[in-house]
Amino acid sequence: MRMLIGLCLLSFPLVACGGEVEEAKPADAPTPPTEAAEVEAPEDLQIVQVRVEGDEYLFSPPGVRAGFPVRLIFDPAGLPGCSRDVAIPDFQIAKVISPEDATIEFTPETQGPVSVACSMDMYRGELRVE
Repeated sequence: MRMLIGLCLLSFPLVACGGEVEEAKPADAPTPPTEAAEVEAPEDLQIVQVRVEGDEYLFSPPGVRAGFPVRLIFDPAGLPGCSRDVAIPDFQIAKVISPEDATIEFTPETQGPVSVACSMDMYRGELRVE
């Protein structure tokens, strides 16, 4: 019995002082844009929201006009796994989407589909250019 009590007393300082303590961190809340961060978008800019369902990128609206700039806006919270690592080969674009940077911009000059895929080709989608 004495040995058990002695062992407990000796192990207490090791347990109490042995690990690092992590302080609670506040949840990352989006910060409002500052004046310096606000950039005026060209009035002919086409805004497209992108989300993932299953293994597919879905675009809203599903099509854009050729010859005008396009801004794809992704919802980082809705991008599972490697779907955050977006590639658009026709425009030599490869980008990891993050809460801090969730947009991709390009200007399609010709009509036809623009293929979008993740870096592992597990998630795919096509944006129509008319």
